[in-house]
Parts: sequence; structure tokens; C-alpha cells
Amino acid sequence: MMLKVSRQQSVTLKIILSAIMPLVLMAAIYGVVLYQQQLDNALSRQQQASESFKSRIESDLESLGSRLLNSHNRLSTLLSQSNDDSRQQLNLSLQSLLYSEAAFVQAMIISSGGEVLAGVKRKQSKSTALTRAEVQVLLGLVSAADKAETPAVQLSPALSNVSTQGAATPGEGFTFAMISAGHSPLAARLVLAVDVATLWLGDQTLVSPVDGLTGQDYLLDSQARLVAPVPGSAYQVGDVLTHLTAASSVLADKQWSLEKTYTGVAGESVYACRTQIPALGWTLISEVPADRVLQQVWPPLALLFLFSTLALILIVIFILRLMDSFLRPFASARVAIEQISKGDYELSLKSVGIYEIDAMTANILHMASERKAAEQALRESQQDLLVTLHSIGDAVIT
Repeated sequence: MMLKVSRQQSVTLKIILSAIMPLVLMAAIYGVVLYQQQLDNALSRQQQASESFKSRIESDLESLGSRLLNSHNRLSTLLSQSNDDSRQQLNLSLQSLLYSEAAFVQAMIISSGGEVLAGVKRKQSKSTALTRAEVQVLLGLVSAADKAETPAVQLSPALSNVSTQGAATPGEGFTFAMISAGHSPLAARLVLAVDVATLWLGDQTLVSPVDGLTGQDYLLDSQARLVAPVPGSAYQVGDVLTHLTAASSVLADKQWSLEKTYTGVAGESVYACRTQIPALGWTLISEVPADRVLQQVWPPLALLFLFSTLALILIVIFILRLMDSFLRPFASARVAIEQISKGDYELSLKSVGIYEIDAMTANILHMASERKAAEQALRESQQDLLVTLHSIGDAVIT
């Protein structure tokens, strides 16, 4: 009997596996597809945020370039006046320009022949004259802009007279300089040194909200050096970021894998995207902690797992009830046959509404009634035979 029960359980298990395996396989395949889709969506939003920040940088550069040219036009009028009062006005105008934007840290104007006409720098709440070393640094950038075959920045046709040069050594007080280009028809050239940390990074950090995600962005110059401080990192301004696979992978035109994680600038696993900023010749790296990205990915997968598990439970319960209702009549028939073999003809078989099973039940009941009748006839025949034998015996004795 135990062997038969185990066979029934084996049949039930096979039926359950046959029913749920396609569902499990489909749920697994859909889960993989859903995971990839959710991850792609999250990383796409991150890349869109980087592109948005790039657009902001380019827009700010155009705005600063326009301000540079407008100031240059005003200063050119003062330069045309060769007297002490105009020279004083020139310095005052430079100071006013310097404090018109918090990111401006140095301003200098030079003649077409390379003579420094005026130069000021921001120092706490006041401005002071540029030192000889600071002047030489800015003149070096002007010379580099003149030697460049193409301007380092192409903002817009209206600003074709403005070029941008990154600081030779990041962290020397400014990040890049905006210069009225050498082919400008103006008599002198205006140079503005700009600090990125003040212009775009705010409170020494640059964060990009991406649909609930907070990523950290940082800028690298053309030599893959950090151009502004990154809070929570051991890197200093001017350092080459060694946590990246190699500087060439950042600068070269190689495919950047959005789906690959690595240890980021803050020492945690991150997803990252790379955005080139041609206006500065720089690279923007946007990093979002992997756990924050996966927090956006897991909820749909958890919901899929919940519904799939519920569906599997319902299917198993349905199959167990179905198999129970299907096998119960056969179990009852087996018990009835055992009763008949023991001479017990009081059977409790009932119709279940399935023709084949009901026919088998009727045959068993008919067999039981026939056997009962046969046994009854046999007992009656045996009784008659005994009576006859006793009668014969009595007659012989008499």
C-alpha cells in the first residue's frame, strides 16, 4: 500500500513540475529582461542628467563669453584715452568686472603688442594687483591660445572672438581663462581667469539629482587631471584619477560601458557615464552609487517575484485538489475491492459525475452484488446438502 501511495505522490509531483516549470522559466526570462530594462532606464536617466549638466556648462560659457566681449568693448573706449584718469578708470572697471561674477578670480588686459595694461585679482573682500608670477601664467595661456590651430572652445558664431584655455596646472588659483581671441579687431585683449569650483560646484560638491538618485560629478582636464575638489575623496586638485582603468580610457575615443561598475572616486561601487565637453576640452564623469541605482531596479523585480510566487502557490493548490478529486474514486474503488475480497459487501462507493469512473463504480457494485448472491446461493446449497446428508444418515440407521 505504501508503494502505491508513493507512486501516487510521484505522479502528482510530476504533474506539478510539468505545470509550473514553463511558468518558472517564463518568469525567469521576463525577470532578466525586466532587470536589464530597468537598469537601462536608470542609467539612461543618469546620462541625460550628465548631458543636461553639459548643456548648462556650455550655456554658462556663452554667457561669460558675452560678458567678456561686452566688457572688452567698454574698456576699449578707456584705452583710447591716454591719461592717468583713464588708467584709473580702467582699473576700476576691471575690479567691477571681477566682482560681477563670483567665479571670476583674476582679470587682466593686455595691448596688441603684449604689454600688460592692467591686472587685478580677487583677494577675500578686496582686490589687489596681479603678481609678476600670476601675470606670467596668464600670458602663457594667451600665448597658448595664439599658437593653437583652432580655438580651444567654439561657443557660437557670435562669440568666435573668444577662446578658452585650461590652467596649465589645476589648483593654481583658477581653472581656466577666457581670452578675447588674437584675431579680434579690438586694440587690446581681455583675459578672465575663472574658478570652476565657484562657478559650477557650489558648496564644493557637484550633485545631479536623477529621478531620486544623487550622483557625484567631477571634471577632468585634457590630461585626465582633476580640476576641482571632490569631497570625501583623497584626490587633490591636479591629481590623475588612478581609480579609473587608465587615463587613456577616459580621454581616448573608446566606448564607455554604462553597465559596468567600478570603485568610484569616493571608494564605493558605482555606475558611471562619460560626457565630453568640447568647449573646454574636458571630460565630465558622472558617478551614481550602484546600490542607489539598484534600489530603482529591484522594486519591479520584487513585484514580479511576488506575483509569480503567488501564481505558483495557486497552481500547486489547484493541482493537488484536482489530483485528490481525481484519485479519490480510484482509492475508494481499491478499498471496495479489498472489502469484497474479505467478504464485506457493504460498500460506500458514490457517483462522481465522470462517466468512466461512474461506470467502473457500477461494475464494482454489480460484481459485489453478484458475488454476494453467489455466496448466498452457495451457503444455501451447502445447507441443503447438509440436510440431505443428515436425512440419508437417519434413513440408513433406521
